[in-house]
Amino acid sequence: MNDVIREIQSLPVRIQKLLAGLLICVILLTALLLYAAAGHQDEISQDRTSSIPPDSPDSGGSYFVEITGQVANPGVYELAEPRRVIELIDLAGGLTPEADLLFLNRDVALSEVAAEGYKLFIPAAEKTASPSAAGGRISLNSATLEQLMTLPGVGESTALKIIDARPYKSVEDLDNVPGIGEQTFSKLEPLVSL
Repeated sequence: MNDVIREIQSLPVRIQKLLAGLLICVILLTALLLYAAAGHQDEISQDRTSSIPPDSPDSGGSYFVEITGQVANPGVYELAEPRRVIELIDLAGGLTPEADLLFLNRDVALSEVAAEGYKLFIPAAEKTASPSAAGGRISLNSATLEQLMTLPGVGESTALKIIDARPYKSVEDLDNVPGIGEQTFSKLEPLVSL
């Protein structure tokens, strides 16, 4: 090793600087390759794990669904595996005699697999009012998305928020729905019922 150092020292200064620069480049290139290989390995492992969300049923964790309205045992249920909507209704004790079967068959996909956060509200049959019933009013608790979208100032987004806020205990509860201000509420109040 000492012989190599003496050989380098005997070279002209210009060549010594060139060799030092070359050595630094080799060290930096090696470090860069090692860093890139480690970073690429992280990307590969992230790709493998990102395909399964941490809270998905396939990852072995549990998830929650909410079933309210005309079922024997309304509430939030923790599930360990995916279930179809019809199975969720059975899990909640089945339908009550007051359940609106027309609404259920027309507006709910009973064979759909419920995802995390799935929410189902089943209205009572006597509350299912067509726009011509109840003085032409639309039922907040049972109207379809399409029926709600016929109201002034209510688009698809607001109609979905109205559905998500079910059940309503009074028409005034509509004022608490995001996107419905005082002006919109005053237009809707005479057009809706429970």
